[in-house]
Amino acid sequence: MSSNPGINNRFSKLSININNKSVVFTITDEDEELIYSDIIISGTHEQKKFKSIRNESEVSYTLTWKEVSQFVQSKDSSPFSFSMSNFPSKDSSAILSTDSFKSIQINSMDPVKFEKNTFTVAIDPFSNNINLHVNFIPSREKAVLSNEITEFIVENNSFKVEGLLTLHTFHCKKMELLIKNNSETVTLIQPVDFTHYNQENTQTTYSYSSSINLDYLNKQVRILSEGDEVFTIQMRIELNESINPLVDSLTFPNPLSYSKPLPQKIMYYGKQGYLFSLGFSSQGLIEMHALFYEKETLIYKKEREQTIHLTRPFNQQKSIWLFGGETPYQITKNTWAIFLEVLEKYPDKEIYYILDSSSEDWEWANSLIPDRILSYKSKQYIWNLLLAEKIVTSGPTFYHLPSRSPVEMNLIRAEKIMIPEGIIGLSNEQWRLNQNNNFLKLNKIVVGTTVEKRFLLESLNFKPDQIIVNGLPNQEELVNSKPIESSRLVLFPKSMQYRFQSPLEKTENPWKSLATNSSFIDFCSANRLNPTIILSNQDNSLDKDEIFFNEKSIETILLEECDLSEILQSTRILVTDYQSEALNFTLLKRPIFFLQIESYSINSIHTKEYKIPGLQNDLPGEIVTNETDLLFLMHQSQKNDFALSRSQTKKAAHLTPASLQNTSSLILDALF
Repeated sequence: MSSNPGINNRFSKLSININNKSVVFTITDEDEELIYSDIIISGTHEQKKFKSIRNESEVSYTLTWKEVSQFVQSKDSSPFSFSMSNFPSKDSSAILSTDSFKSIQINSMDPVKFEKNTFTVAIDPFSNNINLHVNFIPSREKAVLSNEITEFIVENNSFKVEGLLTLHTFHCKKMELLIKNNSETVTLIQPVDFTHYNQENTQTTYSYSSSINLDYLNKQVRILSEGDEVFTIQMRIELNESINPLVDSLTFPNPLSYSKPLPQKIMYYGKQGYLFSLGFSSQGLIEMHALFYEKETLIYKKEREQTIHLTRPFNQQKSIWLFGGETPYQITKNTWAIFLEVLEKYPDKEIYYILDSSSEDWEWANSLIPDRILSYKSKQYIWNLLLAEKIVTSGPTFYHLPSRSPVEMNLIRAEKIMIPEGIIGLSNEQWRLNQNNNFLKLNKIVVGTTVEKRFLLESLNFKPDQIIVNGLPNQEELVNSKPIESSRLVLFPKSMQYRFQSPLEKTENPWKSLATNSSFIDFCSANRLNPTIILSNQDNSLDKDEIFFNEKSIETILLEECDLSEILQSTRILVTDYQSEALNFTLLKRPIFFLQIESYSINSIHTKEYKIPGLQNDLPGEIVTNETDLLFLMHQSQKNDFALSRSQTKKAAHLTPASLQNTSSLILDALF
């Protein structure tokens, strides 16, 4: 929206020239209507005028950093705005905005260090006002208004990607694709071809295309990998106006924006091969999977998929039920508990739990029930998946398909049931649960409370008959476990990754920043709390993160390998952002805080295009956006002996299931 209604594109051109001594604004007015006499910088506390120099159809204003330093208050976090006096009459002024100009030219948007202050001139992407930031560098993620994938296809031994990138204020000089596996042992850099597509005031759109070389990746994973790999796909963008590039993770704008089939490609070598496929994570980031197969199994898979419509009628008498976790690489408590309940009640049924042989749980599960564990990517698994009557998982069904890609969903006839591990509604669940997306459709979902049911109905397009409200097995275990000493302060982020990376900001990840905050360390020490962080092997920075936190004397726990109920039982205070499993902590009626810093949250990457109402008003804890407020509230909680307030207790009750007894049996009766 224009900050100056009625004056859009009034003047011909605005040039901003920034150097290490000053910033110079030059306004060109071909119609010679300029009557500005000076420029005003407005801050929270005062204003200062700077005189202009007129030269025919141009007016220029030079602001030296020395003059500005004498005026600004370095601790003022709010940006300073520019305005022109005598507009449109001598008694008024107008905020300096890009909306007032037909064209904008800026030589640099990088910060300038002058004496004790750092100055950054930036254009607000929402108001288009030109602002001056002092000792604060605005996030460069706002420079990318959108990065939309329009095509993914197989081209020879490559995945070809095409898309549209729209930048605000900045202009593109060079693009590259960065493809990295989670351990960062395999990296591929691919050039990106781009052309100018459209220009609208401060917004520039580029059309781009690139290819992902599967021959190279196939060779690298054979040499450096021990099995399946997940690759992230990022775009490195070099800007004309900055020496510091941006790194933007590729994503679809929302779950409904890309309806074309995602490509797959098999790359054989000898008697083995890798199946390369494209999909998306629970946060909507585009992922590429490299799945290791025996060649014989891949041939079997292709034959079975091509003939299943002929063979399925002859196997209709089979009643096969499959269970799985969030992914095939882990067992989750809720689906495992229902799986065991079904085995006990229906011992003669064909019931299996899908698990990859590389899983930490593989040996334990096989020693317990060897004939009921279905090895992911085996021939037996493929056959039973195609014939299954029901498939019950903690995550999206397509995570358990042979390619881990939604493109294979049309081959599955099974009734799809989801029993999540956490409370639904804290994070943006569009990429896991949006029922308008055929890839994500479910027949049933089990949640613990009516609050979650309301969220599913209002935000994710569920119908009432799809939802079963019942306490979950992991919640029953947590509440009914024998109490143990609660001596931990647990940090439980949804992810350590965030969409945008730029060396320009050089601001620490908020969880790492908190770990090095002396006030946080002192708080833990004074209250005899053991600081702990729960990490996930889904983050490609896991190894580095573990080293970092261990060096700061913070215990690290891997989510996929721990007994979460036991960890939560031993926790006195918990801090999370959008991690749904952390919400189970509210069942213990202990303080929980939500550190939600939008610019770092992978969860927030779609909010502009696809904002949904969540449980923010129902959370039984304080939401904070910075460390200072978090530490203040933790001290306040300590003064109250870490007790919940009356309103927080009431909200916690709304997120507590009505019954937490015999949950597995009740869910089984409701589902089957």
